Amino acid sequence: EGGEELKAEALKMVEQALQRRVETNLAEFDTPEEWDFELLHQDLLQHYLVQVRELEQADHRPTSLAQAQEQATEAGRKAFAGKLTSLDEVRDDQGQGYGNRLLALVMLNVLDEKWKDHLYDLDQLRAAINYRAWGQKDPLIEYKEEAYKMFVDLMNDIYNTFTERFLRVQLVFEQPPQQGGDGGFGPPPDFG
Repeated sequence: EGGEELKAEALKMVEQALQRRVETNLAEFDTPEEWDFELLHQDLLQHYLVQVRELEQADHRPTSLAQAQEQATEAGRKAFAGKLTSLDEVRDDQGQGYGNRLLALVMLNVLDEKWKDHLYDLDQLRAAINYRAWGQKDPLIEYKEEAYKMFVDLMNDIYNTFTERFLRVQLVFEQPPQQGGDGGFGPPPDFG
């Protein structure tokens, strides 16, 4: 289907990552009047290369968390679509763009890396959970609670890492070394 399911899932990840980052940044302040929009703008730009124009303009700034999240999400949607378009503009020898391939590659690499880390962390938890029994706590219940928290953290980490890596990915092409009869060293210098 042209990778439409993967694109939809990736877009959801981008949206979740942006919403969480906005929430985390603004949660530090007690009231919307105290919000540091410059810090939020710089944070989104630094991590995801997403520019939210409304945060720069004093008369368009959000007044609620939901509005701030929606503005960041909309900017993220545009950045995601722009990234796919720019990657598809570059064509290979068969005339195919790189957008879908890089999307799949980044997604698989992030999922593989984070899943391995998660499994390692679960092993560490399993090895240490029996010590909770000394504190008069049921190790099975403690393991389930901790494992669930770790899974939620895993999902948030996947969203964040995928968004950061995909929106920052760049294509770099290198020219293959020229092969000649001289072993690729070029002509000898002229000392004459």
